[in-house]
Amino acid sequence: MHLGCRHILLDMPQSESIDNFAAILNRYLQDPTSHQKFVIRLTIPGDKVKAEQIYSKFIEFKAMTQNSVNVMVCLSIQADLPSESWLMRFYGEKVFAIQVSTNAFISNKKGYPILSETHAKIFKEYMKI
Repeated sequence: MHLGCRHILLDMPQSESIDNFAAILNRYLQDPTSHQKFVIRLTIPGDKVKAEQIYSKFIEFKAMTQNSVNVMVCLSIQADLPSESWLMRFYGEKVFAIQVSTNAFISNKKGYPILSETHAKIFKEYMKI
């Protein structure tokens, strides 16, 4: 079967175990005739403990898929962010996209939506990469 899209966006499973998820993707990733790329969306919470769990799960998933070049990440950014040093961990990853939640925007003096200084700084850093 041939899909006309190059990338498929999948959410990282919420459950603790990601073995089945990784095994299914590995079937496609190891097929030499498949050139499909997968983008894994990670919703980044502001809570450091939850953010750490998500990062650990992502690292485990990468190991299970043998660090495939066809697996990338989409960071879903919310209003609350973990520390900047925590977000720097993803600078070395293949970040395909950054998704911004509408609750991450604030209003300026004229009432127009803008990003907070922290959010804007993070986006500028990712644009440099």
